[in-house]
Amino acid sequence: MTNNSKHLIKYKKSESLKKFKAVKEAISYLLYCSEEININKVARKAQVSRTFIYENPELRTLIESSKDASKLKAEKKRISSGRARSDESKMAIISNLKRSLKDANNQIITLKTENAKLRSYISKIEDE
Repeated sequence: MTNNSKHLIKYKKSESLKKFKAVKEAISYLLYCSEEININKVARKAQVSRTFIYENPELRTLIESSKDASKLKAEKKRISSGRARSDESKMAIISNLKRSLKDANNQIITLKTENAKLRSYISKIEDE
């Protein structure tokens, strides 16, 4: 083995370790974000090839073991985000949002009147 070969082998090992770490971080991130985990998503997030994951049994096992937990979290997120709501509940949410918007508009009008009063008060003080 030549001296250059040793450096290449060392470099390849360090790159492989970086990829390994990136895949683990991608799995953690996807779990944190309550997204469903599969090899394609992990590979895309970690910016590695799917072949790299398939060739590392430890990574494949980690992904497979995380799938069930990720499916549950993704389903809870989907339900809580409103994607699985009935039409009735959607209409109730819309009416609540409309009411909130109306209240916010009323508050804006009130603040604008107060602002105008304060500006006139300030201009009177400056004129004196």
